Amino acid sequence: MHGLLTALVLCYFTISSIAGKASSCIPEERDALLAFKAGFTDPEDKLRSWQGQDCCNWTGVACSNKTHHVIKLDVSQFGLIKGENEINSSLASLTRLAYLDLSDNNFGGLAIPEILGSFKKLRYLDLSRAYFGGKVPPQLGNLSTLEHLDLNSFSSSSTIRVDSFLWVSHLTSLTYLDLGWVYLAACSDWLQALSNLPSLKVLHLNDAFLPATDLNSVSHVNFTALTVLNLTNNELNSSLPNWIWVLNSLSHLDLSGCQLSGSIPDKTENLTSLELLQLRNNHLTGEIPQAMCRLCNLNYIDLSMNNLYGDTAARKNPFFCMKQLHFLDVGDNNVTGSLSGWLEDLTSVIYLDISNNLFSGQGRTSLTGCAHKQKLRWLIYAAQISWAHYLIGSGTSLHPSLAWIYQILPDCWQKASPLQAIDFSRNKLHGEIPSTMVSITSLAVLSLSENSLTGNFPTSLKSCNKLIILDLAHNNLSGEIGTWMGDSQQSLLVLSLWSNQFSGEIPEQLFQLHDLQYLDLSRNNLSGPVPLSLGSLTAMSVYQEGFREYAVKFPQFKFTVYDGPLPQVAVHIATGGLLYLFVISSTDLSRNQLTGEIPKGIGALSSLVNLNLAGNHIIGIIPEEIGNLWRDEFHSRPTKAVGWWGEGSKKILGGRDVLGGGTWMGCTKDGRLAFLTNVLEPDAMPGARARGDLPLRFLQSNKSPLEVATEVAEEAHEYNGFNLILANLTTNIMVYVSNRSKGQPATIQLVSPGLNVLSNARLDNPWQKAIRLGKNFRELLREHGDDEIEVKDIVERLMTDTTKADKDRLPNSGCDPNWEHGLNSIFIEVQTDQGLYRTRSTAVLSVNYDGEANLYEYLESGIWKDHTLNYQI
Repeated sequence: MHGLLTALVLCYFTISSIAGKASSCIPEERDALLAFKAGFTDPEDKLRSWQGQDCCNWTGVACSNKTHHVIKLDVSQFGLIKGENEINSSLASLTRLAYLDLSDNNFGGLAIPEILGSFKKLRYLDLSRAYFGGKVPPQLGNLSTLEHLDLNSFSSSSTIRVDSFLWVSHLTSLTYLDLGWVYLAACSDWLQALSNLPSLKVLHLNDAFLPATDLNSVSHVNFTALTVLNLTNNELNSSLPNWIWVLNSLSHLDLSGCQLSGSIPDKTENLTSLELLQLRNNHLTGEIPQAMCRLCNLNYIDLSMNNLYGDTAARKNPFFCMKQLHFLDVGDNNVTGSLSGWLEDLTSVIYLDISNNLFSGQGRTSLTGCAHKQKLRWLIYAAQISWAHYLIGSGTSLHPSLAWIYQILPDCWQKASPLQAIDFSRNKLHGEIPSTMVSITSLAVLSLSENSLTGNFPTSLKSCNKLIILDLAHNNLSGEIGTWMGDSQQSLLVLSLWSNQFSGEIPEQLFQLHDLQYLDLSRNNLSGPVPLSLGSLTAMSVYQEGFREYAVKFPQFKFTVYDGPLPQVAVHIATGGLLYLFVISSTDLSRNQLTGEIPKGIGALSSLVNLNLAGNHIIGIIPEEIGNLWRDEFHSRPTKAVGWWGEGSKKILGGRDVLGGGTWMGCTKDGRLAFLTNVLEPDAMPGARARGDLPLRFLQSNKSPLEVATEVAEEAHEYNGFNLILANLTTNIMVYVSNRSKGQPATIQLVSPGLNVLSNARLDNPWQKAIRLGKNFRELLREHGDDEIEVKDIVERLMTDTTKADKDRLPNSGCDPNWEHGLNSIFIEVQTDQGLYRTRSTAVLSVNYDGEANLYEYLESGIWKDHTLNYQI
């Protein structure tokens, strides 16, 4: 009966939509739609059909064939940008709506309209990724017929929050609920409320800051028809709930990153409909249950980053019946035994990660035999790595028993194998790279770094003309780099050969690789002049804001980048159909035997972020053109907006320097706050440590502000000029650290309560803009008296001030007077030869007496936008 009802509902929408094209809409509703349109900027002109009398023919609008009322409004992905008009008033007349989709537009942080709670006929409501903000109106609980509710705010700069799930418990018709990336920290009643929704089939509460919850606090749930359960990345601190094992219809279960403990029970065998199982990054112990062998419909399993153990030699393969299994990741556990007898059955696996376990015995035949199966494309057998899918640049040494399996790489790979990625990095491999391995024509990623491999640069790589990433770094490879690479490796984006024994000249043909974005040939024995054609690397010659993006089709997977500190390149795997790489432009030829002068053409590499030619025998004058590469603090430097990032209990709320990996301001839930400013000075120290790491040292530690300040002071000479504030808001201790005046010991100072101003000089230094800011803030405080000040007023009144001091009142910093004058306003905006130097963002952190913290950011990202994030200390 339920299936018939669903079919009738779908049929209703279809017929109504088609019939609506012949209807004449009601004038009052047409006017409401026009008022709605007037409230937006429509940059893509998606609403161009919204004219004339019959609104039922407008794009995204459908009317009832019988009543002529508008029953469907779908403007999803129209790219609309909220203007001045109120949305509430324009929607007020559309009370007959049964379907409303406003997703993927920009409502500029507007609160979700309360009036939606009066749309009694609404069955479908999608407000996802639409940049709504504030508290979700509990009036939505009046929508007793609502079946689909999506408020997912992924990628939104505004924070949506829910303080109680009471209103959710009233949505008894709900079949689909997505509150992913909604702030649910105050919702201690979420599980009890959801357990009363009998029709619920799909539930997404991922990345929602759910409070710690004993998932076994309810013994029974009514959503027994659930097919999708996604609670990813919430610190629940619970064991696996018993009620899950009775959800016989469950097909997707994702409890990754939930701080779960205990073991995986044999009751898992009850979930016979399960197709996806993700329990990665928890604290689960015990053996992988043998009972999983009954879950024959599974095609995706990720149990990585737990404490699972067991002896493969003593147990039957629990995955043997899974003929549709495409993805298997059991990396970063403590599984022991031989691989033989397990891997041979994995005939359908495309992605296999068994890294960082304690395997022993003869696994060579099993692995290579598995690799020869027709479908395997990704094989990761690397040593311990901090993130299971890093392809370059992370990890530690491998357990000796694992290294014994693969002392020498087998030479029995098939040229026609569909393998697309091999990662055997950070093992203890020796011997030569097998010619059959580097002849696999489908190979896109090859990482054999940090082993003890010997032999010449493998000429068989000529066959691998689809390579995107080649990482042979930190081995004992020798000989010359093949001149043929310029012809056969035209797809190469990343070439990492550092710390080997390669000799001879750097072949000019290498610089015919027009897509090459990351080149590291450092720490070899390369000789001859620095190649004149170094400036011909096309991909490094066109500057784009942020990372350059590349996409390569992969049949089964999509990869997205995890940004990290230079010079790492990292890739994370997810479902989909494209490989996305955001590659940092970097060239490192340091510590070789290169001679001659720096070619002037290097100035053409305008997107270059990292250039290192140190430790060679280079002579001559540094070319003026190299100045084109300087843009350390320019508007185009890629940064990430304020948000939560990091792992575990030390998650940080703050912005992030995408290139350096640090932050200029951050805070934590345990009351830590750190921020810094750079000191304005003419002569920056080359090769200095990144100042963005300084706040992280405090935010990620358990030490007091004074203890960290003392540590920083001891190393202060290794940084360019900085002012650093470290505070513990629970103990009311704030410390100021600065390494200027130059050549003097670092300053450590306790900050007294009251109003303090920090600019690009010392704390409370009487710069004109600092004096003006302090004065204006005091005036604002006097105007409001005991009333609360809206943070937006603080930003608009104080932080957008472009007033500059008279030139005769500028500080004497030693910088060019014109440059110094341009920087002497609270809001900076200076046009230079290197680009626009401008204030990137303004942030206001306010903390109430009860520990409620609000971090407001006003960010420039093509257009100015603001958002607020709340948390409890």
